[in-house]
Amino acid sequence: MTPDLVIADGRQVHLAVDAKYRTRAGVTPSVDAGDLYETLAFLRATGARDAVLLYPRPSSAGAAQPVGTATAFEVVTVDLHRITGMYVECRGISAAGGWHAFGTGVTAAVRAHLPVRGTSDRVAAPAEQAGVTANP
Repeated sequence: MTPDLVIADGRQVHLAVDAKYRTRAGVTPSVDAGDLYETLAFLRATGARDAVLLYPRPSSAGAAQPVGTATAFEVVTVDLHRITGMYVECRGISAAGGWHAFGTGVTAAVRAHLPVRGTSDRVAAPAEQAGVTANP
């Protein structure tokens, strides 16, 4: 796996972010097993502890939310590794201001998973609280 985004400080990887381009429509919201194994392999190879997997929010999940709204649907912990699966609302991305709103929402969601410098704590853990949403 080569994640779409790696947040690092020098050689220390703090967070891997990978966008998935297929929806999880028609299934109970969960991180795909293949994605989980792939992400764990990357985390173990780099010594990183956290990853965020971004999936497009399926239309079957209900009415469209503001573009860029990111909502955690599962947190998987294996040993010291934490992988958060998130839905991101993509409907409306082609509208005026859509790309900006999308980037702002995804950025807020990712920032919530960054570790606080000098500790093993993260800035926040919204994904671990059911129903918490990151949105501009």
